[in-house]
This record gives sequence, C-alpha cells and structure tokens, in this order.
Amino acid sequence: MSHIITLTSDFGNADHYVGAMKGAILRINPNVTLVDISHEIPSFGVPIAAYVIGSSFLAFPRGTIHVVVTDPGVGTSRRPILLCTENYFFLAPDNGVLSLAAERDGARAIYHLDKPEYYLDHLSATFHGRDIFGPVAAHLAAGVNPVRLGSKQDDFEKLNLFRISRKNNKLSAKVINIDRFGNVTIGMTFEHFRHFIKNNKFEFTIKKQSFTELKNTYADVQPGESLMLVGSSGFLEIAMNRDSFALLYNVKVGDSVELTV
Repeated sequence: MSHIITLTSDFGNADHYVGAMKGAILRINPNVTLVDISHEIPSFGVPIAAYVIGSSFLAFPRGTIHVVVTDPGVGTSRRPILLCTENYFFLAPDNGVLSLAAERDGARAIYHLDKPEYYLDHLSATFHGRDIFGPVAAHLAAGVNPVRLGSKQDDFEKLNLFRISRKNNKLSAKVINIDRFGNVTIGMTFEHFRHFIKNNKFEFTIKKQSFTELKNTYADVQPGESLMLVGSSGFLEIAMNRDSFALLYNVKVGDSVELTV
C-alpha cells in the first residue's frame, strides 16, 4: 500500500479545515506523505472537483490514496465511499465527484464507509473530511484491507457533466472546467473528437463562437485572439491568448457546446 495520500477540497486555506484534516491523518499514521492537489475548488463545486482529481491522479504512483472532499451534502444520507480503481484508491462523498476518475481508471470495487471504528473518536455532522475520510485514508495507508473499512456496494453516483450525446452528424458536450486563466475545458477528449470527425472538416461552437481547426499552443494566435486546442489533460480546450475567453463570453461550467461534421 502506498504511503502517499493526496488531498483535494473546497476548504480554501484561510480556515483551519485543511490543517485539521491533515492532523487527523497524521495522528493515526504519521508515516504518510501528504500532497495537496488543490484546496481552492469553488465552494460546493462538485463538477470542478471531479475534473481536478480526474485530471491529476494519474500523475501519482500506483497505489496512491486520493481524498476528495467537496461535500455540500455532508451530514445527510449521502454515503461516504471508498472507490478502488485499477491502480488507485479514492475516498469521497458519493455525490459524483469521482465520476471522471472512475471513467479513466476503471472501477473495481466500491465500499460504503460504514465502520465507525475507523473514524475519528468524535464524529461531527459537518466535518467528515477530518472525521471520516482522513482517518480512513490513514488506516488504508497503514495496510488495513479495504473490505474491513466498509460494506461493498454495487454502484455510485455519476455526473451527467461528462456525458456526450450524439445526433446524426452532431455531438453535444458540456463545459467541465474553467481555470484561473479563463481557459475553458470541454468534456470531450481528443481521442473522442478524432474518432468522431475522422478526416472530415468540423465546426465547434460555443457561445456563438465557431472554431474549425485545432491549434497546438496559445501563442499560435495573436494576443487577444481565441483558439481551440488539446489541453494538457487530454480534453478539448477553448482559450484566448493572454486573455480570458470565459470572462469575455460569460462561459460557465455546465454550458453546452456542439461539434458538427
């Protein structure tokens, strides 16, 4: 079992939440290496957290444990789960935040984390990052078998955001992320795009802006000009050289886009 645990959340860095979650992990297993992926997920931004973890987990060694806490349903009937994929382990609320990770690495087993002996001693209704996900991750890194951590489940929640629909010669997808530069990530991989268009001409439309070719990098167009390219995570991206495409055209996560051949 890996001794690396990554942390992704919408906690920010101004409050005590990240530090308390790390403390709970180290209290149980002081031998782990903790890596922060991001704590600047927008508040309650489950789709964006799904993209962030789904775009970063493959950079880590096999067996890494990923804790993802963007949890607007904390304290409700939503389940805390452990998802075992082909090469990694993920602990998160069952709210769709693991959709992309499961799609990219395959879901082998899902467990409902319903064994309180692996929780922190005093369970809060509003801070499961510290009281459930962190401690369970620490026990998992210490070698506790996943089957001891919870009851096996048949399925888990998945987001519609990553689904592509097809009608004749048209694909419809959605915006899945907007980064700090205003670059817009589309829920369509380059492989999916290439398979659909084959050798045909295409038109990609977002917010009444059309693109008919892929560029290689941002500087392939003049400053202030827009372009379509393949982002570093393998998804199609709409950007503007040295400016924010999202801000200029008021693009939001969940907006629809169309690809026509």
